[in-house]
Amino acid sequence: MEEAAFREADVVVLGGGPAGSTCASALAAWGFSVILAERRLSGGDKLCGGCLSAKTLRLLSEEMGLSSGALASEGILEAAPGTFAFAYGLGDSFEERIDPPLHFIHRGRYDAFLRERSRRLGVVVTETTALHADPSSGTVRLAGGGFLRGRFLVGADGTHGPSGKALATVFPERSRRPSAFALQVIIPRPAWPEGPGHPCIFWNVPSGGYGWLFPGRTRLLAGLGGEGKPSSWSRYPALLRDLLRRVGAPPPEPGTFRGAFVPLAGERRKGSLQIPSGRERLLLVGDAAGFVHPVTGEGVFYAHLSGLCAARSIAAALAERANPLERYETSLAGMHDEFARTTRAKCWLHLPLGPLGKPLFRAAFRLGGASFVRAVHWGAPFIPEK
Repeated sequence: MEEAAFREADVVVLGGGPAGSTCASALAAWGFSVILAERRLSGGDKLCGGCLSAKTLRLLSEEMGLSSGALASEGILEAAPGTFAFAYGLGDSFEERIDPPLHFIHRGRYDAFLRERSRRLGVVVTETTALHADPSSGTVRLAGGGFLRGRFLVGADGTHGPSGKALATVFPERSRRPSAFALQVIIPRPAWPEGPGHPCIFWNVPSGGYGWLFPGRTRLLAGLGGEGKPSSWSRYPALLRDLLRRVGAPPPEPGTFRGAFVPLAGERRKGSLQIPSGRERLLLVGDAAGFVHPVTGEGVFYAHLSGLCAARSIAAALAERANPLERYETSLAGMHDEFARTTRAKCWLHLPLGPLGKPLFRAAFRLGGASFVRAVHWGAPFIPEK
């Protein structure tokens, strides 16, 4: 291969979502050269509820200088309701207040905004498709024959990107991580102007997961997700149609359902199983590492968090000529502990309650639901020291 085919930087980041953009922006702000490679820079939208919890807003404000007002001024903020509704199954729901309010974003605009922010900080943002990542050499082979090379690589290219596949060849356990499946449909607000202005959660729809209806200024998102055998996921389209009928939504247009597999990292630290989040020159962040909450499915916060942790670990490694993986894993210890606790508790949260499910769920929520919501909303102070 010719040397002219290479583009080099201190760090090459694969994937321009929240995890990749956070990592790239931080490293560029600290004076390192960064190339961010994203498969598609314009258009498109990811399957994501788009919820920013209070802990996410705190991280954005304290670590990245981004306020909810800034998101609103960019047209990214879709809604900030102060109430939410819960139901067990598709039964009657009850409302609760939440303070501060949940914030809902347009995920496609959010990702584009974060990439543009990284570009302004000096990141070289390029639209290209990565085919293969080599953790030992820091080289990425691109579609069309080009190459990227960095002293370190950051894999932020999602659940089935080349960086995660590179680790699967060395750590085959990664391909056996517990996975969930999610299905979602976007309802334009003009098609349902009377749709709710607050989020609705339908617990145990499907069994072992939950359904959702999330509000927005321009659209509403309805979906459901959960774990289980792949054979059970074939029922999700029918369940989603039942949910839409339950809330009075207009019938979905043919071909508008979007599905995605979601690998979960909750059991990566179970017993003797210690699956690492990187190897040699490569660190995985966000969805590529399976950093999704095992119960709520929240991913945006953990994407930002892992991107920031990876950036700080790589910056220290570049200054000290050390391998960043140990520092990176240490900085994520609090997150792994949270995932392990909630994974153990998950079986209790989804017990089949039969005909008593609805009243028991409501009573349990009245007793401890507010504490659960606060814990999810605010979270623990996992943000590493600078």
